[in-house]
Amino acid sequence: MNSARISLIFVLFLIACNFLAFSQVKTKRPKVGVVLSGGGAKGFAHIGALKVLVEAGVPIDYIGGTSMGGIIGGLFALGYQPDSLEKIVLQQNWPVLLSDEISRRNLTMKEKEQEEKYFFSLPIRERKIQLPAGLIAGQSVFNLLSYYGSTASKFKNFGEFPIPFLCIAANIENGESVILDSGPFATALRATMAIPTVFSPVEINGHLLVDGGLVNNYPAEEVRNMGAEVIIGIDVQGNLYSKEELNSFIRILNQSSAFLRRPMYEKGLAMTDIYIKPDLEDFSISSFTSADTIIKRGEKAARKILPEIYQLLDMLRQYDDFKPAIHEPASPIEKLFIQEVVIEGVKNISPTFINSHLQIKIPDSADYKTIIRNIEKLYASKNFNFIHYYLTPLQRGGYRFTLQISEKPGTELRVGINYNSDLKAALFVNTTFRNFNAPNDRLSLSLDLGDNSGFEFDYLIDRGWKPGLGAAVKGFSFDVPIYAGENKIAAYTFSSFTTRIYSQSNIYNFSNIGCGIEMEYSSMRSDILSVPIDDYRDWNFNIFGFLRVDDLNRKILPAKGRKFEGEIKLITNVKDTLDKKVHPALFVTCRYLQAIPVNNKLTIIPDFGAGALWSEPGVTIPKYEMYSGGLTDKFGNGLFTFTGLEFMQIRSRNVLIGRIDLQYEVMNNLFATAKWNLGFFSQDFNKLLTENQAVNGYGLSLGLRTPIGPIGLTLMRSDYHQKWLGYFNLGYLF
Repeated sequence: MNSARISLIFVLFLIACNFLAFSQVKTKRPKVGVVLSGGGAKGFAHIGALKVLVEAGVPIDYIGGTSMGGIIGGLFALGYQPDSLEKIVLQQNWPVLLSDEISRRNLTMKEKEQEEKYFFSLPIRERKIQLPAGLIAGQSVFNLLSYYGSTASKFKNFGEFPIPFLCIAANIENGESVILDSGPFATALRATMAIPTVFSPVEINGHLLVDGGLVNNYPAEEVRNMGAEVIIGIDVQGNLYSKEELNSFIRILNQSSAFLRRPMYEKGLAMTDIYIKPDLEDFSISSFTSADTIIKRGEKAARKILPEIYQLLDMLRQYDDFKPAIHEPASPIEKLFIQEVVIEGVKNISPTFINSHLQIKIPDSADYKTIIRNIEKLYASKNFNFIHYYLTPLQRGGYRFTLQISEKPGTELRVGINYNSDLKAALFVNTTFRNFNAPNDRLSLSLDLGDNSGFEFDYLIDRGWKPGLGAAVKGFSFDVPIYAGENKIAAYTFSSFTTRIYSQSNIYNFSNIGCGIEMEYSSMRSDILSVPIDDYRDWNFNIFGFLRVDDLNRKILPAKGRKFEGEIKLITNVKDTLDKKVHPALFVTCRYLQAIPVNNKLTIIPDFGAGALWSEPGVTIPKYEMYSGGLTDKFGNGLFTFTGLEFMQIRSRNVLIGRIDLQYEVMNNLFATAKWNLGFFSQDFNKLLTENQAVNGYGLSLGLRTPIGPIGLTLMRSDYHQKWLGYFNLGYLF
């Protein structure tokens, strides 16, 4: 009897345990995972779709994505709400951001001198010219992701995010799909979007990674393996093209890569419970300027399937642990306390050079935006392929700031072309060596081949605000026209060879000041002339000083900023007409211009130039006099452009010129500019404003900014000769 009673109690106990276990299983709701496909700019549609899911109250337990889907998904997983993501996306200047264009204000003065002279650059490694691993380094995108993703530093891995997250990259060595769910967050996002040949690959844990869309553009299986039992997929990929639509090599390449990932994509679709497919046929992966419309398309597609979403919610509400998707909103880290700075990957560049740009005191609090701006300036030195960085919280408080740096090869080959009405055609070739012989030095070798040729050697040890030492050798030869009044009567060939030793200090990145000594040898040789000129050879030993300021946003067709160039030179070895040495002469020139934006289309540009040569009475030094005319400013501080005059038409010892341009951007990169010049010219400085009547010049220019340089056409006239002149320019002026 007792044994029967014990058996009955045991059976009842088992039934109770099974009932409790069943009840617990029933109350544990299925986990929901969201999958975001890659698709470039079309990935902005994810923001609109996520907005609908959040409004509906869908509990999102896991999220995974590829490429742009990885970026949007990662920031959403951190806690950025769809409204915040939309604001971030719409605030960006995507053409500038994706071009990795270095802000001109961050370039050193030496780089500004070389900037906008050439239209392509190639690295030289092991004495061989090589193509870069990607057209775009992606530093600007990385900086953006680092700022908004900075809060990820407080998590050990992506699984600890408010919503566990992963993204997909592809191993370019073996074609395998790689799951990124830990490590520096911004580096992972930069890797998942590294479109081959467009963006440079990213090395993580010894593997070279590119855009995950190459092999796995819809990671549904990976999200299911995270623990998701219900999959909501948002797919922004394009459909396969028909035979008639395969009419370009780009579409054929896209179709080829789509077939490679097709089996994995179809497998992922089979796992998807709710599928959202926005209508994006009117857009491409590069439609970044249509972000607003693309976001709305994503929202529209999600709202169409709200009945399915509500059915899912009804099912989930049957479980006791149902909770709506509520997460604390994320925001970037603004202030942080840095205890350590670690620099990895440095071989040739001095850590002192890097630290001087970072300007981080150890230990001290810092503004994260300021640090990123300083990294932009460091990157603008053009010593690096990329500068990746991340924050690590320390147990004793504060952060370790780690930089992972890839140094550029020390040598670049740069090429430019130019044709203009004054100097005709020319080819420009430049080779620049950085960290050539000492840390932070720079050797530049330039060759100018054409109707008027020249070369330049310049070596500088750049020490920032501390005086640096430089040496330069420059030579050129060009045809100088001779005018009798308004008529060109002859020409002669002027050649110059100058050697300089100088010292300069940089005041931030927008100005430098310096001084030095130079020896200039020059010669004049007559051509077949209607007026004979005796050949001569001459040399001078000079002492000079200079000040340069330049914070224009663009060298050509600027929209804001200012520029000043001033030089003073004491000329020795001066001879009179009897070949007898006389007292030294003083040569002074300066030019100032400022671009004043009236609105986003119209810019007013006042421009002032002045020059003077003081020497003993009766002593002439033709090569140090002032020459005004034409729109080509190339061969030295004694040449002044002047609208309405022919190239170098007016020669004088003293000059004062004012010009004002009204520059209007008719459409993107197309400018119309009205120009007016007023100039005073005299052999006697004291009579500069009274000896001769002022010369007026005016003109109208059309300018187009292109990848190979500006194209400009000007029609102009002056009251000096009363005839219309035309001027044409193609390419950057060297």
